[in-house]
Amino acid sequence: MPPMYPLCIPPETLVHWTATYQSDIYQVSLLLYRVANGDPLFGAQIPASSNDLELRILAGKFPNRDLFLPHVPKRMRTLIRKGLKIDPKERYRSAIEMARCLRY
Repeated sequence: MPPMYPLCIPPETLVHWTATYQSDIYQVSLLLYRVANGDPLFGAQIPASSNDLELRILAGKFPNRDLFLPHVPKRMRTLIRKGLKIDPKERYRSAIEMARCLRY
C-alpha cells in the first residue's frame, strides 16, 4: 500500500492497495470535512483500533457523513459527501470539477 496518513486512507486503497487521482479526491474531501467541523468532532469519531477504522472506512462510516456542525453550509456538506463516496466512480471526475463546485 502507498504510504498514507492512516486516517486518510481511501476505501479503494484498503481493498486494491493502489491509489489514483480518485483517491486524492477522497483525501481532499476528508481534509475539508475535518477543517469544516474541527478536530474535536473529527477526533471523537476515530475508533480505538486500526482494524475498526478500516472497517468503518470501507463501510462509509468514517467520518460520519451526516454529522456536520451547524455553521457548515449545505453546499459544502454536499461537496464533501460527494468527494467521500465509497465508489470512486461516484466522486468528482477531477480536481478541476471539484474546485469548480467549491468555488460556488
